[in-house]
Amino acid sequence: MINNAGTAAITITLHATAYARAIADADVQAALAAKTNVTLASA
Repeated sequence: MINNAGTAAITITLHATAYARAIADADVQAALAAKTNVTLASA
């Protein structure tokens, strides 16, 4: 989802467990660094 995001700012809300796993993943961190318009949030 992160890599396919367009140019509009978006927030992806994840379950707390999924958020914790995503934030700990190096590939997700790299994708978020490349797409500064995408934000992850914990539900």
